[in-house]
Amino acid sequence: MKELSPESFHLLNEVTSRPMISIYLSKDDTIFDDKKCETRVNALLGKAEFLLLKDQSRLVAEKILMKLKEANISEHFRKSNRSMAYFYSEGLFSDHIVHTGVENNINDFIVIADSFHVKPLIKISSTSRGYIVITMSSRAINVLIENQGHFARLDSFRNDNGVQSKAKQNTEMFFQEAAQEINRIVSAYKIPVILAGVKDHIGHMKKLLDSPHLSPHSVVGNVEKMKSVELRERVMQAAGEYFELVENKSLSALKHAKGSEKFLEDLNLIAKKAVDGKIASLYVKENQFLWGSLNRQTGEIHFNSKQMNTKDDDVLDDLCQVVLSHGGEVVVYKENNSYINSLVVGIEK
Repeated sequence: MKELSPESFHLLNEVTSRPMISIYLSKDDTIFDDKKCETRVNALLGKAEFLLLKDQSRLVAEKILMKLKEANISEHFRKSNRSMAYFYSEGLFSDHIVHTGVENNINDFIVIADSFHVKPLIKISSTSRGYIVITMSSRAINVLIENQGHFARLDSFRNDNGVQSKAKQNTEMFFQEAAQEINRIVSAYKIPVILAGVKDHIGHMKKLLDSPHLSPHSVVGNVEKMKSVELRERVMQAAGEYFELVENKSLSALKHAKGSEKFLEDLNLIAKKAVDGKIASLYVKENQFLWGSLNRQTGEIHFNSKQMNTKDDDVLDDLCQVVLSHGGEVVVYKENNSYINSLVVGIEK
């Protein structure tokens, strides 16, 4: 079992004929109990067995289930500090089970279909998941990427002259030189960028960075004296504020589009336009499922009352993936949102 890397995120949108298994486990305080982790996982694996045997031979089903059982998902989940998603399909991710943290409020569930279930991973997304953090001082600049609540270093720049000198001119030159490479990094990842440092450094770096995803919310303070736990907590707070800001902006645009010809609430019409790449923004209610199948060529939908076998999938999830594949934006909104009454809404390009 290994973490899902940002570089491998695109593999979650693979569609194949082999079973694609998605397992979600909630860390919600109201239901989490160390002693019940194994029971919860076993209940999901029991459903997996039921679904697999509908379409697969017992030999294939047992092989897949053995892989999931040997991974000891319950023990891994017990040690995590957030809700988790686990993905497995034979041959993908070098035949590993991959895992990643989940920001949204979720319930325990398992989906087996011809594609992974990614909707709970989408806060608001037209790019890959995660965010970049840039910590700054007159001595060093570090470029980090968020990975499951922890930070991995992408690059580091040291100001050797800054060790002896605190001259403002020296620091500005150091920032200008580092920013050239940092701009190349952030343009390659196309994910939110959060700055951390003293006010002067943040202000100077904002002028040098060329990224539409630069967050207005920063972590202000001396990062050299800040403990890693404090830095992580403050960065995650800033990231949450950024995503909320972007989501509110998108929902505001939705409010203005309501009543226009581009505002679509008919699911069948949205699906047909989505497969043609004509949906600019899709809004889907979280923790909701519509079981059936979506024809990714014609947009035709067939519905079932529940997941009957591994041929059934969540149509809403498939719709999210189709819109993202055509460069559209997807917003998974909270159930109590006052702007939207429908299960799904689309804004046409």
